[in-house]
Parts: sequence; structure tokens; C-alpha cells
Amino acid sequence: GNRLEITDETWLCRCGESDDKPYCVGAHRGCEFADRSRVAK
Repeated sequence: GNRLEITDETWLCRCGESDDKPYCVGAHRGCEFADRSRVAK
């Protein structure tokens, strides 16, 4: 696999809209991505 640069805080893209994959750049704010995965209590 590919090695990822790890900083103090790293966010991975889950919406697929990032221009800097695999990192999140906040592009999910402009698309209709919704995190529907919730952990049952």
C-alpha cells in the first residue's frame, strides 16, 4: 500500500470530492454527502 504522511491531525476524505485524496479538504460541504453511519449505543 501507499504510505501516508501523518500530521498532528489527519482527516481522510469519505465523500470522494477532495482534490487532495486521500485527504479531506472540506469539499463535502459543497456536495450532498451525508454520514449515515452511526454507532448503536
